[in-house]
Amino acid sequence: MKFRSLVHGCSLVGFLFLAGCGSDRATTFPLETLRSPQSSAEQRATAIDRLSEAAKANEIAAQRVRTDLESIVRSESSPRESRVATLTALLASTGEKADAANRKLAIDLLPTEREPRIVSMLAAAASERNWTQASPALIRSLARANDTPVRDRDEAKSLAALAQGRSLEELLFEQFVNPSTGDATGAVAADIASRVRVDAWDVLAQLDPTSQQRQSLLAQPVEPKAPGASTIAQLKRATTDLRVLASSGSEVTWLLSIKPDAADKAWWQEVTQAVAKVPQSEQLSMRHLEAIRLANRTDASLLSKSREELLSVLESRIASRRKALRVWKAPIPPYKETLGEQRSRLSWADALTILTIDTMLTPPSVREALVPQARADEADRSTEYGGVLVARTEAGTERVWPVLYVPRAGQRRGDMVFNPSDDMLLTSGTALAHFHLHAQETSNVNLAGPAEDDVAYANLQRRACVLFTPLGDGKFNVDYYGPGSVVVDLGTLPW
Repeated sequence: MKFRSLVHGCSLVGFLFLAGCGSDRATTFPLETLRSPQSSAEQRATAIDRLSEAAKANEIAAQRVRTDLESIVRSESSPRESRVATLTALLASTGEKADAANRKLAIDLLPTEREPRIVSMLAAAASERNWTQASPALIRSLARANDTPVRDRDEAKSLAALAQGRSLEELLFEQFVNPSTGDATGAVAADIASRVRVDAWDVLAQLDPTSQQRQSLLAQPVEPKAPGASTIAQLKRATTDLRVLASSGSEVTWLLSIKPDAADKAWWQEVTQAVAKVPQSEQLSMRHLEAIRLANRTDASLLSKSREELLSVLESRIASRRKALRVWKAPIPPYKETLGEQRSRLSWADALTILTIDTMLTPPSVREALVPQARADEADRSTEYGGVLVARTEAGTERVWPVLYVPRAGQRRGDMVFNPSDDMLLTSGTALAHFHLHAQETSNVNLAGPAEDDVAYANLQRRACVLFTPLGDGKFNVDYYGPGSVVVDLGTLPW
């Protein structure tokens, strides 16, 4: 016998016979009622009651009803009110099996759920029912952008309740060091652990803007073979040698991609020596390190200049250059892009980084490398092209080369988007900057400035970024953009 789903009506459903079928659609077609945005609150309640009654027939019927109800909650295409009403019914169910199923539902939904009421309901259930296994999912939900202060959010309150005497920061740090992956194994477990680690550090950074608590947590003794010991060791080493503490989860991933005792040993040592020349009062980030190393190699006097002196050098250099500002459809542009407008937002290290990038882009060899890349990008309508700026020593001279990372087929999102590959992110730890091209046409004057998605990328990845825009006369306009939505038009370089 072939059983039909509840959605097919009031005849035979699994082992169930829904007796008393009448003209009320909520009674006859309960799932269709829950999936319909036209259903009233009363009809939804009737549909859920009907399904609940059907579930009492036997264990198989109960499981089938549970599966059908979960399908409503799990699908973001279901009406919001139906999802909330259905989740309310599921959370009201009792017994060990129901509790385990509801806990799994919370673990599955929380990392990506966008409906605030569902997040609140699942967070409350996690704390009330002591679902400690849901802590990683709550952390991942908490890491997503939200206008509510982190500590005031429902996920944070639930985590605080689950911390069992520890502080919220201590719980987050534990999950950062040794992320829980549940029943997952192999590559799936590794992926979950990576995401939890990144998100836990993101939340920690938001709770700890001065970095004092993270420094204190890192200072705690750790057994060499303990889970996460190598991660903690590299974070500590970076604070000592490079004077940087990762400000986000993405920066942690970035830092861990650098191998200070293997392939990147010479780079790490050289950066350590260069950073030692920088005044202790200057705050540094990962994106500044390669620029500091190159400045020390090419003009070490820059490291002793003040912020104002560095900005004056940059200002005098770009003052006479032709500039192409992006044309926006909106009456108010999302950002300013002149040095004068951005000056007050630039730190000493930002100023040095922008000045170093500008210096390294001056040789004509950079243009010679960019021209064929721009032509290839113009001919390819499936994606924008981009890559990383990598420094090399040639005949005793430091030069930067734009190394192209063409997006793979599955990463192409159209002619107006550059979507970097994982390979690019994982192999660019010591690069000077990320770059991409706006080469949709031969001349792209109106697009000479990073799009809002580009600026969001710099904010997320915490990278120094450069945009090259072909202007149609063999020239490229150059924009620097970085974290904090800082954009500076460097103009057309003298190639």
